[in-house]
Amino acid sequence: MASPIVAALSLLATLLLSEGEILPASSARVRWQGRALWAENGSASFSWAGVQASMTVRNATTVSVRLMSDFKDPTISMFRVFVDNGPGVKIHVRGAEWEEYMLVSGLSSSSAHNITLWYATDPVSTDWEWSVTNQRITIESFITDGGFESPPPVRQRRLEFIGDSSMAGDHIDTAAGVDHCRGDHSGSYSALICGYFQANCSTMALTGHSVYRNCCGDPSDQTMVNLSRRIIAGDGSAVFDDSQFVPDATVLHLGTNDARWIKDEVEEKDFVSTYVNFLRELTVRHATSNLPIFCLIGPKPVPETDQLVRDAVDQYVSRFGSRNVHFVNLTGAELDGCHDHPGWKGHRQAFDMLIGTMSEVLGWNGTSSGVHQMLPIPEQEPEPLNIAQRSNSRVWLIAVSVCAALLLLAVVSGTVVVCARRQARCPKVAEVQEEPWPAVAP
Repeated sequence: MASPIVAALSLLATLLLSEGEILPASSARVRWQGRALWAENGSASFSWAGVQASMTVRNATTVSVRLMSDFKDPTISMFRVFVDNGPGVKIHVRGAEWEEYMLVSGLSSSSAHNITLWYATDPVSTDWEWSVTNQRITIESFITDGGFESPPPVRQRRLEFIGDSSMAGDHIDTAAGVDHCRGDHSGSYSALICGYFQANCSTMALTGHSVYRNCCGDPSDQTMVNLSRRIIAGDGSAVFDDSQFVPDATVLHLGTNDARWIKDEVEEKDFVSTYVNFLRELTVRHATSNLPIFCLIGPKPVPETDQLVRDAVDQYVSRFGSRNVHFVNLTGAELDGCHDHPGWKGHRQAFDMLIGTMSEVLGWNGTSSGVHQMLPIPEQEPEPLNIAQRSNSRVWLIAVSVCAALLLLAVVSGTVVVCARRQARCPKVAEVQEEPWPAVAP
């Protein structure tokens, strides 16, 4: 009689312990890319497009995330969720309050899965405040009904990207719908390069911003020279520790938004001087005069500054004797996005135009299998999930587990009673020697 009871209790324990795991954002089992601000409670806050969190789950069918946003319009913010390098599913932030979002469901629990959550929205595009509002998204934890394992390995190659709306992937999407003419960093040429080289990337890119003077807003607003130092784009109090991320190369795509201010030779000289000084500053930040820097123009032709960027590169090489600063012209890539920006095809073309020079200079090989694939149209997002629903589901799981165990006990007990009354018809079962419960140390 003891064995059936033990079996029933074992079933109950198995069911009760299958509730899954909650993993703090700061856990070593989450692999982060990009800049994030860590809190003492283990949460991670960020605002730059391109920030990613990757993890590995096993025995899981679902993965979700608990987050909040203090963006003025939180619903503009969007993530892509990649499962085992499959096409990225869109997840839109639904509001400012803490909420649990289903990232993926229907996973096969018989194998492990790699999950990447990729923040894809330029922070300026959420409110079009050119001075860059101090806003952020904060992730508290990740949740699965299985378990979290060691994350994907650290990518050894490191790339830094500093640029404007083209680098951020703004205005990439021309499809009808809620995201019409909005951005998606995961489809940008910078994201494609990171995937191709399997590089750990840090991207600081803002629409309307530049190196000499931003396109719009107050003339005193910070340019990317100073904004690129920040952990949170709009928070000047938290400056990134450059020793924590030393890139193998920096890609610089600035100059387009300065064009409206370049009206005479004095401003042309000021632009070139500012650009050269920024190149020099980047080598000081990263403590190496040999830092490879790729200075881009295009895809949109900008007569006012395109040649000036080239002049700045030539001047830097002449003044500092460096051969590691390279001028790359992306003009010619299609402007198939909104507002004279590259779209999905244009970004792929820009990627193709840049990848050869970078491969030659850095001596890196790449693979197209590392490039995430986008779905061509917005797909249906997973259904909303909140903590109350999760709590209710766990209560329901416990109730079902208890009922299952009691039912098993009832069946076993009933069988024993019937056999006791009809010994002649019952099979003889060999007696099992019961072993005492092991002693448990206090």
